[in-house]
Amino acid sequence: HHPIAVFGPQVTYFAPQILSQEEISAPGYHAEGASFPGTGLVELGRGEDYAWSATSAGSDLIDQRLELVCAPHGKKPTATDPYYRFKGKCLPMKHEMFTENATTKPAGTGAPVTINHQIYLTRHGVVQGWTTARHGKPVAVVNQRSTYNHDIDSVIGFLRWGDPKLTHSPKSWMTGAKEISYTFNWFYVDDKHDAYYVSGRDPRRAKHADPNLPTWGTGGAEWHGFLSSRKHVHE
Repeated sequence: HHPIAVFGPQVTYFAPQILSQEEISAPGYHAEGASFPGTGLVELGRGEDYAWSATSAGSDLIDQRLELVCAPHGKKPTATDPYYRFKGKCLPMKHEMFTENATTKPAGTGAPVTINHQIYLTRHGVVQGWTTARHGKPVAVVNQRSTYNHDIDSVIGFLRWGDPKLTHSPKSWMTGAKEISYTFNWFYVDDKHDAYYVSGRDPRRAKHADPNLPTWGTGGAEWHGFLSSRKHVHE
């Protein structure tokens, strides 16, 4: 009943380092440890009498979709038409544009460059590229990520871990772990217990879908919700 933990998060070495050291004492929050700069929270560290950390996990949160390109009004589609077929309808892709100015580093060579980005989105995510499938049918390749548009939801879990009133045992710590959408192995230790939980917004896939291969985005292989927290690996 006297656990000792040696935590080693897998972030390799950078200069400057990817993590910053923080100690935060505030109403409803008391923690110290490592933080990703700009988040303002302790992601890996310790509370008043407990500690937690993480290593990378292998839950599969991404599927690759092949969107069947179509053209409105029954026209023959071209390779890069911004329309795709979903459940029998020819839907327009959302088109976004933004510009960024890139300058050289101090004492570097070359002139500043303006980069124009064009983004196409379907209901499954951002288009990564365009190609052709069987019989020469044009398709758009999309990586569907379960955490897309849910990137900051995990803040709820980290806030709980820094609050000693909400985290004081393995069970209460796991309540916070359930809120983290990203795929990590999480470890917990206090003076009497240790615990483990694999987080992630894990999709429940159609039975015929092979997660190792692309699937059609036409509507026949949609996700059926997400794995419940009680079915996540935990101890």
